[in-house]
Amino acid sequence: MFDSHPPVSDEKLVAHIDTLLAEVHGARRTALDRIVQCDAEQAQLGYHLNHAAYVPGGMLAERGFGAGHILAVAGFHALDWREALARLDASIGDREDTGLLARLRLACEADPMLEVSGHALFAEFGLLNSGRWKPPLSHQGHLAVTTARALNITLPAARTRGHAANWLDDHDANLRFPQEDRA
Repeated sequence: MFDSHPPVSDEKLVAHIDTLLAEVHGARRTALDRIVQCDAEQAQLGYHLNHAAYVPGGMLAERGFGAGHILAVAGFHALDWREALARLDASIGDREDTGLLARLRLACEADPMLEVSGHALFAEFGLLNSGRWKPPLSHQGHLAVTTARALNITLPAARTRGHAANWLDDHDANLRFPQEDRA
C-alpha cells in the first residue's frame, strides 16, 4: 500500500488516493463482516462485561501493544497530523510490510516523550485517577506497612508505583535486591 515515490501529476495522485481508499474500504468491510460473524458467535455464548473492549484490545495485543503503550499512544494522538505521519513513515525503516498499527507501536517505542505528552493529555481530560497514574501495587502497600512498623517510622502517603518503589528502596525493604547485594 505504501509507495515512496509520489505520482508525477495531480490526476495520477488523485487516482492513486482513490485506489488506496478503495483498498481501505474493502479491508474495512471484510473486517466488519468478520466482527459481525464473531459477535453473533459470542452472543450465543453470552457476553463478558468488558466485551466491547475485546476487539480493539485484541487487535492491539496481536500487534505487540501492551499496557505500557497506553500513555505513548495518547501522546502520539496529541501530535500535529503532519508530525504524526512523518513519524509513522520514519518508523518502518527498511521494512516494507509493516502495517499501520506496527508502525504506530514502533513510533511510540522510539520516543519516550510521547508518554509525557500522553500523561498531560489524560490529565487534561480528567482521565487520571485523582491525578495519579498507576497507583502503588498491593504488595508494595503491605511491604511499606510492615517496613514502617519494623523501623518505627511514618508510613508514606500513597502516590504512585514509582514513589512506592523508591520509598521501599530507600528503607532497604526490597526483598529481592537488598542494598548489600547492590554494593
